[in-house]
Amino acid sequence: MISYDWAESPNDYDSIHIEDVVRNMIEKNSMMSRLRKGSIYFPKSNDYKEVYTIHDAVTNVCIELDLSDEEFAPYLDIDEFEVTIWLQ
Repeated sequence: MISYDWAESPNDYDSIHIEDVVRNMIEKNSMMSRLRKGSIYFPKSNDYKEVYTIHDAVTNVCIELDLSDEEFAPYLDIDEFEVTIWLQ
């Protein structure tokens, strides 16, 4: 299981919510985005009090945009300084 500890709280004012990143990717039809770790904010838990994941972000954005989240297979590639988000 992927650890999201690096992104649990906003680092500073330029942190962007993961759902905003995903929405932007979907709207621009971009399947990959690479960002600095400190620039992404993930909530600690989802509506079910479970760890919030990239899948939650994609599902929430798809609901907002009236799309099926089954069209996407989100994946994170995490290295020391960056996070690459794949929607595939």
